[in-house]
Amino acid sequence: MSKAAQNYLREVPSPTEHPLPYLGEAGLPKSFSVELPAIALESGGRVEAHRLQAWSWGPAQKNRAPTVLLVQPLETHGTKNWWADFSGPEQMLDPRRMRLLSFNNLGAGKGSAGPQDERFAPTKLSTWDLARSILLALDALEIDKIHLVVGPSLGGMVTLALLALAPHRFERALSISAAAYSSAWLQGIADIQAQMLQISANDETLELSAKLDILLSSSPVSLQKFSAFKTPNSSASTQSDQPNLSSFLEQEAQARHQGLELAETISQLQALGRHDLRTPPKVRNHAESWLGIPSLRKIKTAQIMVGVDSDRLVASEEVQQLSQPLKAQYRLLKSVHGHLAYRHEPEQLALLLHEALQLQPLN
Repeated sequence: MSKAAQNYLREVPSPTEHPLPYLGEAGLPKSFSVELPAIALESGGRVEAHRLQAWSWGPAQKNRAPTVLLVQPLETHGTKNWWADFSGPEQMLDPRRMRLLSFNNLGAGKGSAGPQDERFAPTKLSTWDLARSILLALDALEIDKIHLVVGPSLGGMVTLALLALAPHRFERALSISAAAYSSAWLQGIADIQAQMLQISANDETLELSAKLDILLSSSPVSLQKFSAFKTPNSSASTQSDQPNLSSFLEQEAQARHQGLELAETISQLQALGRHDLRTPPKVRNHAESWLGIPSLRKIKTAQIMVGVDSDRLVASEEVQQLSQPLKAQYRLLKSVHGHLAYRHEPEQLALLLHEALQLQPLN
């Protein structure tokens, strides 16, 4: 754990008890697909009848367990889920007290509709599109209310889009490293990575793009720490002070993009680069009443917005600035891990989740 994280944990009192009651022993985690109707896209395209791959874990006995929706960043189920270190019995995301639910994003593949599907015409997605697909999945599962929605990075941006599209369905929210729109810096990074993958479509380029993503997402201090990374198979004679950052990047890139195909990665990068909630979406449906109201003013959910002090992709100042008009509580997560802090600071995330689970709903 970083020294900054240790200081943060000393400043915040440890929770003495879980905010949600015990409902019964947890069943086994399960994966399943959810069939969805066609969806009109912000780009003017359309995805015909499609599916999202879902993951759920909750009490074994059927009951009215509150649902915690976990929104995916630019990853898919099949690798270690970003919430794995603080979920499970006796953890903050305790499946004996709540139903945990997540979907692979539209366009991300791995069971969800993506560019490899015949019915998925070539098109650029946005965070509005990803959010609408999740809402359709909640409709299909007959889930009207979400107790808490949580998302980091791209998942946090989709979380904000969910709150703007259907504020009445979400009682609480926790977003991490999510701004109102992708800055020119973030757009440029996403566009260059997508173009690089389109020019040279092969597994080597996908791995190179992942390495670039890890470099840009990490802080200099974090990278310096990992430059002394030792590979599991290296012998004692080779484990010297020789920097081994390249080995670390290779292993991390393979782990992060396991299950993500090239076309699906491009799709998610484009959604990240096109994130913009400053104006209402172009596509409206009968359940959305905008009447010219700017998107951000639609968000009326009790929420905590988290910035990371070392984040170079979404600056903590951007998150703090957005939290003010949304009347959200702002928290600064202290970490040397930059934009990837949500994967490396489980103790801090658990405390933030404990606080978010206790928010008083506004609507």
